[in-house]
Amino acid sequence: MSDSIGNKLKDARLGRGNSVSDVCHATRITEAQILGLEADDYSVFPSVAYARSFLGLYSTFLGVDARAEIEAMAKPGITAFRGAPLAPKMSMEPQDSIIPIVKGLPEYRPRQVKSILVPLLFLTALLLLPTAFLLGRRLGQAEAKLATPESQLEEVSGLPVETAATNPVTKDPIKQRQPSDGSLPSAPLRPPVPNPELDALLSEAPPRP
Repeated sequence: MSDSIGNKLKDARLGRGNSVSDVCHATRITEAQILGLEADDYSVFPSVAYARSFLGLYSTFLGVDARAEIEAMAKPGITAFRGAPLAPKMSMEPQDSIIPIVKGLPEYRPRQVKSILVPLLFLTALLLLPTAFLLGRRLGQAEAKLATPESQLEEVSGLPVETAATNPVTKDPIKQRQPSDGSLPSAPLRPPVPNPELDALLSEAPPRP
């Protein structure tokens, strides 16, 4: 198989005086992949698509025409080509949890989640207890003020009972408005105030005919 694409690549590399390490440094292709391409063994690649891509890169670097090989690798219906599978193999390992596992991150299990939730709930309850106690205490004080009898109203408000009962702030004028009979309100009668000057003028005025 002196005319195979692998032998052409190897002859081109040796003709340029390049070692495998030189090609690795120039193309960023690994040594195993270069040796696999020169040996017509693509099993070092995870799929045919990877092998076709690296073959195009390597052949372009050496100036070798590999179009026939690349077209053969792209034909429909193939399941493998020179040891390279059509698609990468996916290894599925059974997991005892539905929580996804990300590489580089610690694995969390339901037991670990429960162990975190229990102290968190306990801490939340400790924080809410003082708040509930203060709220209940204020509600109790408000109920006690509402239930205070009139005898203790003076002690609570600091005003006499009569003043507190007639306080316009606590007294609703709308509720205490009396029904009207349609007549205008009359002013209260007051005793006349003595006026000597007015009496003297009235005594000097002539009588009317």
